[in-house]
Amino acid sequence: MTSKIIKTLRTAAGLTQQELANVLELDRSSVGKYESGTHPSPEVMLKISAFFNVSVDYLYGLQASDPLCAKDEAEAKLLTMFRKTDGIPLEKRAEIADYIGATIDMYLKALGSVPGDR
Repeated sequence: MTSKIIKTLRTAAGLTQQELANVLELDRSSVGKYESGTHPSPEVMLKISAFFNVSVDYLYGLQASDPLCAKDEAEAKLLTMFRKTDGIPLEKRAEIADYIGATIDMYLKALGSVPGDR
């Protein structure tokens, strides 16, 4: 479970194993092992948790979902993109969120799908 979560977070962020390894100050083979089933040390789990802004419980699979984490890769990609706005004034972040929401609404309307129809 942890291996799949780490890989999903990494790929959604658009990172290679080497890029994540650099951020975590590890070698690429360690990231590969974590994505193949080897459990990271508690210290590395904390680094991963902090980098992706998710709880350690989520990484260990103790929570079905994390309110700060996505349900799937597409949602994770959107969250990762939006998190790039950290540090921007709140009103500007709200404008970006409104723009993203309007874009999604237009796309769904074009598809003939309305949120909540599922």
